[in-house]
Amino acid sequence: MSDSGPGADGWDRRRAGVLVGLAGALFLLGLASDGPQVAPPPECAAHVEVVRPGEGGARVLCLPADQLADAVISARAGLLPCALPDDFVARDGDRIVAPDPTSERCAAAVGRMSGPALLALGLPLDVNRASAVDLEVLPGIGPVLAARIVERARVRPFSRVEELDEVRGIGPATLAGIRGLVETGRAAATATRSPADAAVDPDG
Repeated sequence: MSDSGPGADGWDRRRAGVLVGLAGALFLLGLASDGPQVAPPPECAAHVEVVRPGEGGARVLCLPADQLADAVISARAGLLPCALPDDFVARDGDRIVAPDPTSERCAAAVGRMSGPALLALGLPLDVNRASAVDLEVLPGIGPVLAARIVERARVRPFSRVEELDEVRGIGPATLAGIRGLVETGRAAATATRSPADAAVDPDG
C-alpha cells in the first residue's frame, strides 16, 4: 500500500525542508572553518610572581619559553633593566620583589613563591629554602616538624627527599604523603647564600 494523499505530501515537504536546513548549516560551518583562526594562548613555561612595593599586592606573570630572560621579564614586570642579572633565567614558581621606588637600590630580590601558591600551581616546595610557615601546608607537617626540617636544612641541606626521614617525627607514612610535594633542588644555593640574601628572601 503506497503512501499517497495530502498527508504524505505534507510529510515529504517537511522532510525536504529539514534536509535543506541541515545542508545550509553544514555549508555555514564550512565557511567558518575556512575563516581566520584565533591562535591559542602561549603555554606557560614559568609562572613568576612580581611584587612592586606600594602597588598593593602581587601579580603572577605567565611566561612562555621564549620570555624567560632578564630583559623580557623586566619589561613585562615594569622593572628597570638593572633589576635582574644579565644571565637571569626565570624558573617556574620564582618570586621577584622590586626595590622600593624611594630606595637607591636597583637590584630586585629573587626568591620562591609561598608554599600555598606553589602547591596551587602544582609545583613542589624546596625543603632547603622553604620557611616553617610554608612547610606547614604539607599534609602531616605541623609547627614542630616544620621547625625541625628548617633547622636540619640550615645545618646540613637535604640532597634527597628521602633524607627527610632522618628528621625526628617523620616516618614512612608522612614521607609517603609529602614525597610528591617537595624537592631538594636548591641545596647548593641554600648552603652558599649570603646573610643579605636570607634577609630579603621571603622563603628563606
